[in-house]
Amino acid sequence: MPSSTPVSPAEYKAIGVALIRRSNQCKNWEYTRRSQNKDWATYFGIAPEVASNVWNKLVDRSRIPRAGAPKHLLFAYVLLKIYAGDKPMSKIVGCHFNTFTKWAWIFIRLIHDLHHEVIRFDNRFLGWDRTKTNASGTVDCTTFGCLDTFPFDKAMWDPKRSKAGLKYEVAHSIHNGSIIHWNGWFKGSVSDIKIFRDSLKEKLEAGECLESDSGCSGENCLKNPDVAKSRKLKQQKGVARARQEFIFCKMKKFASMRGIWIHSYDKHELAVGALLVSIQLGFELGTVQLFDIEYEAEYF
Repeated sequence: MPSSTPVSPAEYKAIGVALIRRSNQCKNWEYTRRSQNKDWATYFGIAPEVASNVWNKLVDRSRIPRAGAPKHLLFAYVLLKIYAGDKPMSKIVGCHFNTFTKWAWIFIRLIHDLHHEVIRFDNRFLGWDRTKTNASGTVDCTTFGCLDTFPFDKAMWDPKRSKAGLKYEVAHSIHNGSIIHWNGWFKGSVSDIKIFRDSLKEKLEAGECLESDSGCSGENCLKNPDVAKSRKLKQQKGVARARQEFIFCKMKKFASMRGIWIHSYDKHELAVGALLVSIQLGFELGTVQLFDIEYEAEYF
C-alpha cells in the first residue's frame, strides 16, 4: 500500500490482525474473527479507528517517511504496549529487531509531534458556561518509574514511589473531558506546585481556576478538595478529579508507562506525548469512553 494513501479503520484492523496472526491461525478464520478486538487491545492498546486517524493525519501533512507503511505505525504501539525488549517485540510482528526498533521510534516521534494540534489548551472553552463557574479543568501530576542515573542523582528520587521517576503534569477539561495540557518531564522530587508555575499558571486567564488535589497548593487559582461551599459540591469536585485519574489509568495500561523505563529520558517524553495524543483521539472518536460528570462549583 503506498505511503501516501489514507487507510480506513476496517483496513487497519485487517493489517493489525495479519501482523500478529500466526500461520496455524490463518486456517482458522472463525477463531481469529472472534478474537480480533481482544488481540488489538493486547498487542496495540488502541482501537483501529485511532490508528487510522493518526495515519491519515500524517498522510494529510506529508509526514510519512519514505518506505513507511501502515504496519510500521503499529510497531510503535507494540513497543508502547508490550515494552519487553526489542527482540521479543520484533518476534510479535515478524521482522528483524533492528527494523522493528527503527520504525517504532520513527512513528512514536511522529505521533508525539501531533500533540500541538490534538491537545490544545483552547479546547477547555468547549461546553464551558463562564457565567456559571470560573473553573475550567483539573490538573494533577503523575510519576513513571525509570532507571537510576549514574552517578546517582537524588533529585530523580520520587519519595512517593520510593524509586527514581519522571514526573509529568496533565490537565483535562471539566466540561468536555478533553486533555488540554501536558508538561514534562521533570525529576521525580520536583513538587507539583513548582511544575504548575513552570508553564500552566501563565496560560490561565484572570479569574480562571483549576481543581487540584492537596499535593498542589499555594496559588489562588488552584482549588483544593477542602475548598467547597457545600457537601454536594465537594463530592462533585472529587468526581472531577477521579476522571483525571482515569486518564492516568489509561496511560498505565501500557507496559512502557507501568514498568521501569530503560531508554533515554528524552525518549520517554516522546512516548508520553504519543500516548496522550492517542488517548485524546480515542475520546474524540468514541473508542475510549469517559463518564459524564455534574459540576456546579464556582469561586466568583
